[in-house]
Amino acid sequence: FKDGVASIDRIVPKPETDDRDRVTEEMRTGVVDLTSAIIAVIRRMDSAGDCKANYPVFDGRRRYDLIVEPDGSDRVKPNGYTPFVGDTVNCRLSIEKKAGFKRNDESGWNEGRRSAKVWMGKAFGDVPPVPIRLTLDTPLGDLIAHLSAASIEKGGLKKRLRDVAAAESKKN
Repeated sequence: FKDGVASIDRIVPKPETDDRDRVTEEMRTGVVDLTSAIIAVIRRMDSAGDCKANYPVFDGRRRYDLIVEPDGSDRVKPNGYTPFVGDTVNCRLSIEKKAGFKRNDESGWNEGRRSAKVWMGKAFGDVPPVPIRLTLDTPLGDLIAHLSAASIEKGGLKKRLRDVAAAESKKN
């Protein structure tokens, strides 16, 4: 980024000679990269408690808006997928394509408007929320991911999520 404009110094793999719309300099002005957008969502959730947001993203090849909308809340109970037990705030993520996407793509990945659902929770009480579970429909089938481990070190002491969850389940 230079003077608020995302630039491309090098792109790997090199852009194909395909039918993508090119992303103009104007469309690359005032954007963020995807990682910065995700961190902004986490910061918003930590301060405001919700995930309603819209971020202009440029990933080096494509320009899109990342749209994040509230999608309810849940209580994750003990299970074999994650050591996390507790309340979550759920968010629905989708993108609105602007430019840089293939016009003709037979892989199925560019069809329609896809969305992902993310369950966000505080693995440790004094840290920002993290993704606990994610679901996404893909052309190959459903993708489901779970937080499988987490740890934090503070004041020379290390806490593991599995230990915190075990202590919580003994209380209940």
